[in-house]
Amino acid sequence: MEKLCLRNSVSLMTMVVIVLLPRCTLSTTSTYSRPEKLYVNCGSDSNVTYGNRTFVGDMISGGNSVSFTKKGTEAINQSGSGIYEMVRIFTSPSSYKFQLDSVGLHFVRLHFSAVSSRTQLLAARFTISATSHLKSFSLQNFNETPRVEEFLLMIDSPEFEIRFVPDHSSMAFVNAIEVFSAPDDLEIPSDSDKNLHTVYRLNVGGKKITPENDTLGRTWSLDDDFLYEKDSARNINSTQKPNYESGTVTQFTAPDFVYQTAKTMNHSSNEGVVEGMLMNVTWSFKVKSSSRHFIRVHFCDIKSESQNPDSDFYLYVNGQSRLDVKPSE
Repeated sequence: MEKLCLRNSVSLMTMVVIVLLPRCTLSTTSTYSRPEKLYVNCGSDSNVTYGNRTFVGDMISGGNSVSFTKKGTEAINQSGSGIYEMVRIFTSPSSYKFQLDSVGLHFVRLHFSAVSSRTQLLAARFTISATSHLKSFSLQNFNETPRVEEFLLMIDSPEFEIRFVPDHSSMAFVNAIEVFSAPDDLEIPSDSDKNLHTVYRLNVGGKKITPENDTLGRTWSLDDDFLYEKDSARNINSTQKPNYESGTVTQFTAPDFVYQTAKTMNHSSNEGVVEGMLMNVTWSFKVKSSSRHFIRVHFCDIKSESQNPDSDFYLYVNGQSRLDVKPSE
């Protein structure tokens, strides 16, 4: 496990969001609308609303173009709420099969929470895979805090399967599953394997954004815990609605809340900086050294009242890659 650092130098910090996703570039289009399916309430015979989405019970016959392996599975009620009230347990290799309306890029989210009296869930060890797209992703170390694993997959067949394989003498489980098409104009680098796993998604300078406040049901965490020097920056905000220009970002790129907050340099904390050293704000992340990572940064200048060259700054990654950011242009 290595640490990856993002550092901003010079006087103005208008970086709004940092998102780490393995190997992708994301853009959206206003003609897109999020599908109303497929959202599965695993282990349940009833529907539940969560994050402005209706999750259909997996025991409702034909209700969601979804089927699952019934042998070696059981459903139990636990003390959670919403999609975490019920859980589907697998004691042998099992799968969920989905009949998709279209092929192409899809979001896939798996929800987990071990709040049951079944202590085996806390020690559950298993792998998940998806039809030729996601191979042997291992999961363990569960607790009562809901956990979401999010993927962005290029699916080339309307028949899509997610497999759960428990480790020896263990079990697998899942509380809810989401599979829905992503905006059509998502750009994937040509050298990418098109299998993407969300690592970090942060709302810089603002509050945590929950799924019901995001156009694609995403969660944006606070950035403060990732700041290398806690007093190096201060939060700023704006009540003005972002100006989404044609051909650039839309409300599906990120919700308005993301672009209405930011962090700016806290000059007082940088007093006494050694001559020749640039003032900076740094975020530090733990990442897998064996993986390639895509870093996506959102900018919206909510501080400058007019074009000001002094607001330009550099963005560094691990002190090596450098991007010149020019809000004045």
